[in-house]
Amino acid sequence: MADTELESIAEPDARRDPFTLPVDEIFSGIQGEGPYVGIRQVFVRLCGCNLMCEYCDTRRSRRADLATCTVLRPSSEPRVYPNPISLANMVDLVRETEAAAGPHHSVALTGGEPLLHAGPLRPLVGHLGSLGFSCYLETNGTLPEGMRLLAPVVSWIAMDIKLPSATGEPWRDADHLLCLREACSAEVFVKMVVVQKTPLGEVLQGCAIVNEVDPSIPCILQPATGPDGGLLIDPQRLWVLAQAAAREVRDVRVIPQCHRFLGLA
Repeated sequence: MADTELESIAEPDARRDPFTLPVDEIFSGIQGEGPYVGIRQVFVRLCGCNLMCEYCDTRRSRRADLATCTVLRPSSEPRVYPNPISLANMVDLVRETEAAAGPHHSVALTGGEPLLHAGPLRPLVGHLGSLGFSCYLETNGTLPEGMRLLAPVVSWIAMDIKLPSATGEPWRDADHLLCLREACSAEVFVKMVVVQKTPLGEVLQGCAIVNEVDPSIPCILQPATGPDGGLLIDPQRLWVLAQAAAREVRDVRVIPQCHRFLGLA
């Protein structure tokens, strides 16, 4: 789309405004992961990530320099806006998206990695809260300072513990531990994505992080899903990992990426 076709909602000085956010897309959708699977949410997908996970299914949003944000609404053409977007305009876009699609459970802050933008997100969450919107944070759980700032103002936190076998990244267990401690000011659950080569020791190390903070925190084992919707781990191997985790923490659940099966990825 040419620049002349972009919607112009940002103030003239928006790019110099510290209270702006780089956004990939805003849309009405169904939560496909974790214990809240199936709820309707307005998704705000932010740009930029500090990790490069091998199984990432939102690779475009890892870029911090996306020039535009796409807003998807039912039964209408996508609308494209220039980045970054001011907080006031973000609130308007969330309200308009919900108005077009009906009531939603919450606003999902996802990415990318939202905690990279914890500073401007905190007032955004506050403003949305004053209008009756509760916020659900999805995070890789590696940025403790951002978690300290944002956790007290959101209602739910879906926090990953990133297993090296699945991500191709080094262990960040110390950061995960610090983040999980901060996240307990909200309702939090932990998610560990597992693949065929995931060793039992990694799952147990993830469970140890949960145990050190609060053994009652729900722990979700999520089998990685390929582009075709197929699982990247054998069911028998998944069962072995789940059995071992259940001996370590109180609440272990196996939940796949349900939005993939529904064709909503």
